[in-house]
Amino acid sequence: MMQPLDIKTQKFQKGLLGYKAADVDSFLDTVYKAYSELYSENEKLSSNLEKLNATLQENRVKIFELENQLKEAKTESKSSSTKQTKEKATVKEETKQNASSKFFKKEEAAKVANDEEDDEIFVGEIEDSRKPDRMMIGDGEEEEDMDFEFL
Repeated sequence: MMQPLDIKTQKFQKGLLGYKAADVDSFLDTVYKAYSELYSENEKLSSNLEKLNATLQENRVKIFELENQLKEAKTESKSSSTKQTKEKATVKEETKQNASSKFFKKEEAAKVANDEEDDEIFVGEIEDSRKPDRMMIGDGEEEEDMDFEFL
């Protein structure tokens, strides 16, 4: 492959009427071949560059579309997740209500049974160290402090 320096440093022999025509023609053939090879390679590279740029543009469009689909999926997932969370909260609330209604039914039955026994409940005095705005209530059956509740 011919280098630019080779062209610049080329020397021709002088003949009778100037430079020898055979030397100049030989050099021109060498330059023509090198230039032809470079021109062909440049055309191939330019063609490849155009193809790569077109592929790059197509891939950018695909990436853009995929990013939009991802955003939509995330939005849909969040709304679905929020909906599921709300549904779970509703189910938990219903479960709590069912459990509390069962508890209160049992407690009412216990109250009816206790009313039949007629347990005596009395109000005790508040100790000096306790707050005067609270009252101690107990059933009086046990003499321990655990038997009393504060209101």
